[in-house]
Amino acid sequence: MGPVLAICVAVAIVAMLTLLPALLVICGRWVFWPARPAYGAEEPSTRGLWARAGELIGRRPRVVWLATVVVLGAMALGLTGLKAGGLTQARTFRGHPDSVTGQAVIDQNFTAGGGEPVQVVANAACTRWWTGSAPPPAPPRGGRPGRRGPRRPAWTCSGPTPTTGK
Repeated sequence: MGPVLAICVAVAIVAMLTLLPALLVICGRWVFWPARPAYGAEEPSTRGLWARAGELIGRRPRVVWLATVVVLGAMALGLTGLKAGGLTQARTFRGHPDSVTGQAVIDQNFTAGGGEPVQVVANAACTRWWTGSAPPPAPPRGGRPGRRGPRRPAWTCSGPTPTTGK
């Protein structure tokens, strides 16, 4: 997904730098409706609602910041009772479609994950140890063929067993 999004961003940048200025020249100043700019006109950001808001924030930035934190914190207090369990997929429908009925039948007759079984490939001695029916096997003596140095076991069974947790 990353390379695709990077290509999209690159195409958007190229369009903004080439196509958009050309379209603005072709369309003229009516594109900027309702305020049609003219040469030598007053700066539009010196008057209006947002100019006054900017002046207020510029005069007392800490007070505005603290007021914003208090207001947002008060609104966030409603999240303390949020139950984010949401709806299940079956409860998102307005009616009762056949797919929901079919899923209920599958849930009653099959175990979870039965449609996608896991196949584990392991050494037979490790399998007996893993299920708890035998002690862990000793690793065979000997190193890896073609390597010099200390003798390393070719395989080991490690990790806690699910039956004992040790």
